[in-house]
Amino acid sequence: MKSLLEQETIQRYRNQGFIRIPHVLSEKEVSEFKALVIANRDQAQSKQADYRGEGLHRVVNAWRQDPAFMAITFHPRINQLALELAGADLRLWHDQVMIKPCGDVWTFIHQGQPNWSHVPRPDSSAITAWVALVDVPLEAGCMGYMPGSHRYWNLGQQMGHVDSFFDLAPELIDHPIEFVPLKAGDVAFHHANTVHCAAANQSNYDRIAATINFMDVDTQYRETPHAVTDGLGYQQGDVLDDEDLFPFITKEQMLVQS
Repeated sequence: MKSLLEQETIQRYRNQGFIRIPHVLSEKEVSEFKALVIANRDQAQSKQADYRGEGLHRVVNAWRQDPAFMAITFHPRINQLALELAGADLRLWHDQVMIKPCGDVWTFIHQGQPNWSHVPRPDSSAITAWVALVDVPLEAGCMGYMPGSHRYWNLGQQMGHVDSFFDLAPELIDHPIEFVPLKAGDVAFHHANTVHCAAANQSNYDRIAATINFMDVDTQYRETPHAVTDGLGYQQGDVLDDEDLFPFITKEQMLVQS
């Protein structure tokens, strides 16, 4: 399988905890995927409250609700890029499709994995792909990342438990945030522990995106409420190994598809 990335790019991701990869999707794919998200807007609006009151219209595990979304979630190029950046085989944790209306507020500073029902670990390779389906300049609410912050792996859960992320990590108050504008079809990858936020959408159009969250193949369950694992019967320390819910994303699969 031919590598899609230069080693320098991979190392830059691992040093700073995020990277922008341009032109991952074709114009045709962007158009098709954007239309799919818009067609499911009503369903997204019904899930609005799941996103902690931010007003972001979101559907979690869209690939399980509508098989058409599998073309995004299991896109071979996105999956291969995630594997190369992570340097390890992965499992799908969950996907989500998101519409951030114009005039919306900032997405507050937080990490991903510490808010998931995963036992924290310092060697995690978990990674998120943030797929732009429209142009996302700063004024449309592009993502911002704290370089190197993925090394803070054990800060604890942040959603709904603290007034400010900096209550948990006061040493990061003055840490710079790098905003990463994207063109439609670009993908920003970030480590699941990278501290990130998103600017308010001050454009005249909705910000439309999909995210794909990948986890380590031996991720263990942590007993905490989460929409993906609630009601599945997992106990503390169990490996999240249901292949129907959390399918493998491996180099061998990429070889078969290439």
